[in-house]
Amino acid sequence: MRRERETLSRQAHDIWAAKRLADGWRYGEARDDVEKTHPNLVAYEDLDDGDKSYDRELIDGTIRLLIKLGFRIERDPTSEQPR
Repeated sequence: MRRERETLSRQAHDIWAAKRLADGWRYGEARDDVEKTHPNLVAYEDLDDGDKSYDRELIDGTIRLLIKLGFRIERDPTSEQPR
């Protein structure tokens, strides 16, 4: 499940970054809401562990909520595994 958690966290970061870029943001050493720069507009792999933990917590919370709502998460044994 650890690999899947990282895959989902990476996807969450990529979606966030794509939205920011589409809204005119770009990479910058510091976050600046006026200039629209943000230091986390980098590949997920280039984030430090503190910043990655934000995405991991988002995914963990989403999974907990789905389970609380009665959903069951299980792997389809016939599907191809993410890498």
